[in-house]
Parts: sequence; C-alpha cells; structure tokens
Amino acid sequence: MASVGRSSALAALSILGLVVYGGRPASAQLNCNVGVDFYPGGAIRSCTLNGHHRFHTAQGPLTCASGHVLVQYENGRLQNCILAQPLISGSLTCEAGSRAEFRPDGTLAGCQASRP
Repeated sequence: MASVGRSSALAALSILGLVVYGGRPASAQLNCNVGVDFYPGGAIRSCTLNGHHRFHTAQGPLTCASGHVLVQYENGRLQNCILAQPLISGSLTCEAGSRAEFRPDGTLAGCQASRP
C-alpha cells in the first residue's frame, strides 16, 4: 500500500513539473523540426523551431517563435528569427511576429514586420 501512495505522489509531482515547466521556452539546445541546415563544421545554420526558444542577447533575453525559421551565425549567436514577444532596445521596438536581425557581435541590427 505504501508503494502505491509513493507512486501516486511521484506521478503527481511529475505532472506538476510538466505543468510548471511546460509553458516555458527552451533556452539550451534547439528543438528543430526535420530539415536542419548545418555549417560545414557541424554547427546549426538554420532550422524551423518546434517550440518557442529563449536566447540571451546583448539586448537581454528574447523568445523566438515556434514554427518559424531561425538562423544562427557559425559561432552559435542568433542572426535572425521571428519574435514570439515584443523586443525593445533603445528607441527601436520590434513587435511580436516581426523578424529581428542581429549583428555578429549580438547587437540588434533591426526588425522587419512580417508580411500579411
């Protein structure tokens, strides 16, 4: 009987962990759909995200949107992606759904509204 109670408690904690963590975007390894493009050295050049992905840039954290193409520089820094949330950097505001472009040093170069 004690093992049933312990199993139920562990299952409940696992489900709670999924609920609490499940809505957060990834911030470590990219979760890409099939069709990943690689640089000759093996680094990911581009992929279509299978889930939101959080990056840490010179402007602070940002979230790239699930289902859209993400492009990285060979060193792994973000080159561009569609934003899941607005990004404000100085006088520049990039709306959610726009493509944010970054320089090789990680600074924001600009953003472009997505096409209708």
